[in-house]
Amino acid sequence: MKRYCWIVLLLFFSVTYGQEPNRAKLVNDFGPSGCELVLANTEIVYDQIAETPNTKAVVVIDGNIFAFERYRKQILVRFQFHDAEDRIVFLIGDTKADRSKISFWLVPDGVPMPEGTPWVEPKQDPSKPFIFGYADENGVCPSFVPRKFAELLKADPGSRANIVVFRGGGYSVRPRDFADEWVSELHDKYGISKKRIKVFFGKRSSDSLTHAEFWFVPAK
Repeated sequence: MKRYCWIVLLLFFSVTYGQEPNRAKLVNDFGPSGCELVLANTEIVYDQIAETPNTKAVVVIDGNIFAFERYRKQILVRFQFHDAEDRIVFLIGDTKADRSKISFWLVPDGVPMPEGTPWVEPKQDPSKPFIFGYADENGVCPSFVPRKFAELLKADPGSRANIVVFRGGGYSVRPRDFADEWVSELHDKYGISKKRIKVFFGKRSSDSLTHAEFWFVPAK
């Protein structure tokens, strides 16, 4: 009987103290960084929430609002590519901080969030043309998600896509080839009629890479 009681107690303590606390978990934090490091950390936190149901990724960004918006777009684009933008929350941290700082958290449902002000994205006016995103020939840090762009176009049948391409340096991709790749993707993969896609070519830019702006143009 005594041996049985010890076994029960050992099992109790191993379960009680072996469980990870149900609280927000800091995955990583770092200072001002290029988009490659930001995206690498974004993939790490995405992989963790993909394996953890009922958990959200929470990103707290310190620094001025311009840095906040730049980092927010880079991170959000990766979650949109994974079709998981509903599993990420952005919080505005210390706006008076001398340096930008990004903190990635895993937060189970029902658990208090880290400190910060919830970010509410302003609604885009669909009655006016606007730039939906950018992309360049390297595709390292894009802000354009073709699937989301196609969804927006399909929701407004009379709208169209304007792709404005700018040539880069002497060894960059030809603007026509770059444009054709995106037109084919929007048409072949996402079902957008080529009649609804117009291509324009801007002046040669100081950027060494061929790149494009993707405009949403509403129905007249």
